[in-house]
Amino acid sequence: MRKLVTGFVLLSACQSAQRVEPASTVPAGSGPAAQTPTSAGAANAPELGSSLPASSALPSRGQPCGALGCRRYPDAQTAALDILERRPQVVGIGEAHALKVAENVESSTARFERDLLPLFARAGATELVVELLGPAKDCEKPVAAVKEQTRPVVQDQSQGNQNRFVSLGVAARKLNVVPYILEPSCDEYKSVIDPVDGVTRMLELIAKKTEDKLTHFWQRNTAALNATDAPVGADPSAHLVVAYGGAMHNDVSSPPDGQNFRYGAHLVQLTSGHYIELDLIVPEYIKDSEVWRALPWYDAYAALPKTNEVTLFQPAEFSYALIFAPSAAQATAAASGSALPGPSSSN
Repeated sequence: MRKLVTGFVLLSACQSAQRVEPASTVPAGSGPAAQTPTSAGAANAPELGSSLPASSALPSRGQPCGALGCRRYPDAQTAALDILERRPQVVGIGEAHALKVAENVESSTARFERDLLPLFARAGATELVVELLGPAKDCEKPVAAVKEQTRPVVQDQSQGNQNRFVSLGVAARKLNVVPYILEPSCDEYKSVIDPVDGVTRMLELIAKKTEDKLTHFWQRNTAALNATDAPVGADPSAHLVVAYGGAMHNDVSSPPDGQNFRYGAHLVQLTSGHYIELDLIVPEYIKDSEVWRALPWYDAYAALPKTNEVTLFQPAEFSYALIFAPSAAQATAAASGSALPGPSSSN
């Protein structure tokens, strides 16, 4: 189990704790007050306490391709539109982080920033919680110790990952989506320093801090909708809270062995079923290894013919996995008879 957990850390480990001003200028609980949604489209808006409409009840833009609700799309935007048609109020997005061995493959972060973030902004995204850890005040030694502790499990990741997350925060602000980072206290940093269980404790802390921010923003938006001066019939999905980080933390499935790495199931319960887990996967990173085979969509995807399309799976009612089309670099390599490396077996 420890080997599998370490592998998932390589898929989802947090970025190094450093001062990141562009994505951290507004602390949790501050920032612009939730805007009151207009009543446009209110006739078709779901009741605040009702769950998301079942995906089977909505038309799809994709072509069926097999098990787990598999559908294929010409691009990621079209696939995301099918998900957003369910009008979630919170979306937890998880990625497999970019790797050093595949620097010439475009990362999930870059693809999300360019292709999907504007779509989420138009769908009503008001806050974006980014999985970057802010340094606590007067806490240099504990922060440095945590960074050193996580170094072995992030050493195979691209050194540009943190900059990509900062860029994502900057892009969000330009779209009037307020970016936030995670802000552990010094005591919380100290609590995860442990030579044996430090990685596990860090994963739990990331999940907790992300869940806390998502909960705060969702409750604030809900309070605005329930205010006495809110328009009658205001649409609960007019405000969308988004988290962007590593795959696993956003999962709606129950964690193994009582490990508290995940916030997805709690958000489903909190929002009365208005939460969606969305994993974004670069196909070049997928490898026949223990960690990848543990993912619920792996076997179904491995059985599919290769394609230049985007593939979307729905392993569970509130869970999706979007696998991007192969990058141009991969297509060129395949045509020349070579292939880009995927994650090592330890990933």
